[in-house]
Amino acid sequence: MKNVVIYSSKTGNTKKVAEAIAQSLDYELINIDDVRDFDDYEKIIFGFWVDKGFMDTKTKKKAENIKNKTLGIFFTSGVEPNSEHAKECLEKSKEYFTILGNNVTHLFCCQGAIDPEVIEIMKNMAIKMGDKAVHKITDERRARWKKAETHPDKEDLKNAILAFSNF
Repeated sequence: MKNVVIYSSKTGNTKKVAEAIAQSLDYELINIDDVRDFDDYEKIIFGFWVDKGFMDTKTKKKAENIKNKTLGIFFTSGVEPNSEHAKECLEKSKEYFTILGNNVTHLFCCQGAIDPEVIEIMKNMAIKMGDKAVHKITDERRARWKKAETHPDKEDLKNAILAFSNF
C-alpha cells in the first residue's frame, strides 16, 4: 500500500502546500482530478481550498469516496489559521471524514491568498447590500486581504511540513 498527498487547488495555494508536504515525506502527489480510486493508498493526506466554509462541490463529490483510511487533512483559506472560521472549518473537516470511517490523525490550516474573483464578488455584494451587507468593505478588511496576498509563505510551508512530519 502506498501513501499519498491528494489536493484540490483553484489558485495554486493548496498545490504549493501539498507539494511541500509530499516532498518532505517522499509521498506521491496527485491532483484530486487525477484520482480514480483511493483503495491503493494506506495513508492519505488530503488538502483542499475553502469555499464558503468547506470544500467546493466538485472536490467534496470525489472526497466522499475516501473511506476507512488513516487520514491527514489540510486546507488553505484566506483567513488567519487561528481564527474562529478556521477552527470551525477544521472541526467540520474532521467530522466529515470521520463519519466516512476514516481515522483522522492530523489537521492543519494554512492561510492563502484570496482569489481575486472572490474579492470582487464580496465588493459587489457589499455595494448591492449597502448597510445590510454582512461583509462590509472596511479598511481592516482590505488590510487582511493585502496580508493574505503573501501566503502561503516559507513559514507556512515549514509549519505544514511540521504538522505532518510524523504522519
